[in-house]
Amino acid sequence: MVWQAVLAALGGVQQGYAEYQQGKETKKLLDFNANQYAFLAADALTRGYEAERRLREGAGLIDAEQTAAFASQNVETSSGSALAVTMDTARLSELDALQIRNNARMEAYGYKVEAASSRYQGHLAKKQGKQKAIGTVLGASGKAFAPKPGST
Repeated sequence: MVWQAVLAALGGVQQGYAEYQQGKETKKLLDFNANQYAFLAADALTRGYEAERRLREGAGLIDAEQTAAFASQNVETSSGSALAVTMDTARLSELDALQIRNNARMEAYGYKVEAASSRYQGHLAKKQGKQKAIGTVLGASGKAFAPKPGST
């Protein structure tokens, strides 16, 4: 009877160890996911800044083209309608650039939230694995060494 109790206790220890390992592996996976989300956040910002830069470059070219077109028609470019057109173009271009920047930041923020959530889930998975392991070992030990009905 003693060997049965020992085997039952060892089985509980083995199962508890497996639960602990599962928690650790789940945490590793979730940490990997978190790192991927962090990469995506950085990438979103990089893409956003590059798109903003390209838009500003294009806006500068449009401004130069507008000024050249007005000047070729002998229109004064530093006042009146010509100035209003180039200023309006510059204002709209700046709004577009700011929208691109904001969109990139919001996309990156979403990825950062996902990364934080994944890290926290990993923390909880590891903690849960430990708690399940302890419960399994204690439960198996208690059952293994508990007096059997009618054995006293």
